[in-house]
Amino acid sequence: MSFTEADRHGIRPRIPPRWGVIADDLTGACDCGAAFCQRGFQPAVYCRGAFPDGPTSEVVVVPTHSRSLSPDVAFQRVRQTAHQFAERQVEVVYKKIDSTLQGNLGVEIEAALQGLNRSLAVVAPAFPEMGRRLIRGELRLGQQRESTRIHLPTLLASDSQPAIETIDFQQVAEGLPTLIGALRAAAQRGSRIAVVDAVDHSDLAAIGRACVKLADTVLGVGSAGLAYHLSDDTDSPVADSTDPPPTAPRAENVVLFIGSTNPVTDRQLQQLTADGETAFPPADFWSPTELQRALAAGQHLVVPVRWRGTQEQAHLAWILERVANWKPAGVVLSGGDTAQRICELASVEQIQITREVTRGLPRGLLRGGFLAETPVVTKAGGFGDHRALQTACRDLCQRRPAPQ
Repeated sequence: MSFTEADRHGIRPRIPPRWGVIADDLTGACDCGAAFCQRGFQPAVYCRGAFPDGPTSEVVVVPTHSRSLSPDVAFQRVRQTAHQFAERQVEVVYKKIDSTLQGNLGVEIEAALQGLNRSLAVVAPAFPEMGRRLIRGELRLGQQRESTRIHLPTLLASDSQPAIETIDFQQVAEGLPTLIGALRAAAQRGSRIAVVDAVDHSDLAAIGRACVKLADTVLGVGSAGLAYHLSDDTDSPVADSTDPPPTAPRAENVVLFIGSTNPVTDRQLQQLTADGETAFPPADFWSPTELQRALAAGQHLVVPVRWRGTQEQAHLAWILERVANWKPAGVVLSGGDTAQRICELASVEQIQITREVTRGLPRGLLRGGFLAETPVVTKAGGFGDHRALQTACRDLCQRRPAPQ
């Protein structure tokens, strides 16, 4: 019986969702889902990009896998997903975008507004803990003096040409009533997008509360940073979620599927291999003998994902079968396209997010398919410090963090 069939037979309780997230890729979906774990929720990320018949969480996250699609296809896919959220009467819907502003930003924002019948998008992609701040409409990536700067209103205007307003950090700092008034005034003037400054968590907290207060008319849009504040006004106390007990004994190694070419991921791989516990394939692909030797030695396995056509597709499918039989401590999926590809090959239906290892490293369980109940950590390519992959492996193996 599949995971979805189990839901339909009542094995898992159906819960009417209060929050919904539409994300343009799978790792971003998991990042946003993890933001709700601080309130004790365990969000459900539906990998196949469709709203479920019987949701099993108060937080439903649907990735549209649209970041790299053509604008027309992305628009149709996002509008359809948003319409599904509207039909199911999800109270608060959030549109997750890339924190570095990649993808079909303006097109997908307009599609979500139409699908949900909302009048104004409140766009705040700041994520201070990941070095992303929005100041006077400029997204600043990195340290203050060395940051890359992108003027968000200009980018959005070139993408979809909507009516755009900017709300600066001084207005945000004046408090929630001022911010709500500014957003209502923008909507009354016919603006479709309000770009809102945020330099720290207090700014994001105010923006998050405003989005919830105006949820019937506005759509919150941003990175995972803003998502942490969409549940601030709930009665649930701040409390970490916990991992469910394992359903079967597992080995002490981790399999890492790495498709990101981001320099941040390269540095993380270098740190991971420095401890001598990690094996790379001697050539482009693992051979059966080399794979078995590395697994038996208890080493973590790195599986590069290079998008080289049908030969690699068959190789990955073969690796996943071996992984399912071996039952490692868990898997790490780095890069949104890589996470999607691996989940498709393994017939994964859902990722149940249980907690964060650290900020930007969601941990969960794969549901459905032949990797069902396998612990997983996902990571966007540019997220995490130099120890992020090492930290993920240690957490999956339930070891103490490495000394700093």
